[in-house]
Amino acid sequence: GGGYWLGRRALQLAARAYDGREENSTLLARLLAALTLADFDDLVRWSVSASPAQIAALAPQLLAAARDGEPVARRVVEEAAAELTTLVTALLRHFPGAEPVPVATMGGLLDPDSPLTAALGRALRDRAPRARWVDRPVDPPAAALRLAARLLEDR
Repeated sequence: GGGYWLGRRALQLAARAYDGREENSTLLARLLAALTLADFDDLVRWSVSASPAQIAALAPQLLAAARDGEPVARRVVEEAAAELTTLVTALLRHFPGAEPVPVATMGGLLDPDSPLTAALGRALRDRAPRARWVDRPVDPPAAALRLAARLLEDR
């Protein structure tokens, strides 16, 4: 459900639309423009040597298509939210009891206006009701240290 996953899906959907296996969308045009490439063949050549970071950098194109209402992109955003919620659900097993568990996210793909943010919020409410999304910036190393200190106090 992260940037690399979304970027890979954007490439897959663009290829599927190009050869007629998926409904038409603007993803191919968005990817070509973002990468300043001329055509689909150029995109294939680019993708062969692209790093994970370069592929992850395509995620905003898919999110923009979803924000613009493209059904294929919206479906992928819902899939991404489901994957992230599955991860949260798996991690919740490490927190026995019934009390809420704070869940923080990080990264630019989950800004307040992102369709992924909205989809993740819905998915967490539906499938992980104990999860309480922390909607303020969190410093991951500092939060990890606070959690470790709390765990040590409980011993």
